[in-house]
Amino acid sequence: METFGIAVAWIKPGEASVIMPIPDDAAVGRATPLSSLAALVADTACGNALVSAGHPRPALTIGLHVDILTTLPRSGMLHGHARLATPDQISPLHVEGVITDAKDRMVARCTSWWLAGRTGDVGKPPIARAAESVPPPVTKRDLVDRFGLTSQRGDGRATLTAERVGDYLNRRRTLHGGVIGLLAELAAEEALASTGSELGRTLSLAVAYLAPTGINGAAVTIEAVVVRAGQQIAVVESRLLTTAHDIAALVTVVRSR
Repeated sequence: METFGIAVAWIKPGEASVIMPIPDDAAVGRATPLSSLAALVADTACGNALVSAGHPRPALTIGLHVDILTTLPRSGMLHGHARLATPDQISPLHVEGVITDAKDRMVARCTSWWLAGRTGDVGKPPIARAAESVPPPVTKRDLVDRFGLTSQRGDGRATLTAERVGDYLNRRRTLHGGVIGLLAELAAEEALASTGSELGRTLSLAVAYLAPTGINGAAVTIEAVVVRAGQQIAVVESRLLTTAHDIAALVTVVRSR
């Protein structure tokens, strides 16, 4: 996911670590970075951990759950560390990970589940390596421009359409799982904003992957609806649709006020 400024820090059988720079506040235009950046880092780390264990082509990511433990730092780096938590022969594969900041403070933890794909001979363990270079961070304006995002909102609902997702595909040429979480959080913000709610911050994000989407860069649509808007907690449910309007993913975003 070089397009998001994510680089592999090190990798060894069954484990991986990735890093990503955080956009500065002025560029993002918000008090704190999008919490789903942690989900993006988590999903990328989990995928690399699977590849390092001999799963070069996992059949399907079926779930991702991220708990945001604290507000993401306004600058610096996010570090994602993941490890395969189940034996190779067990399916679904279970991967656990943590996200830390530059001060080694845990800011999020995650769990993902994958259907076992075809395993390969990993041969010699991958050589641990430092990231040679880290691309510049991606700002919220970049997200709108690069995804070709358009949105409609009103009465606690929002619809986002991403016309350009070709640069954000995984090895199977479908939309990267972490990007789905990112788009879902953007849709949740739009839906909450239509109610006049203050944005607050994301406490957790859970994704159930039902079918591949964004295949070969096809446009995707995200529909979000506020299902609970209490004084302290807001819950937004989203569904990601394919061009054929089939449901590809269900996402629940829990936010504080």
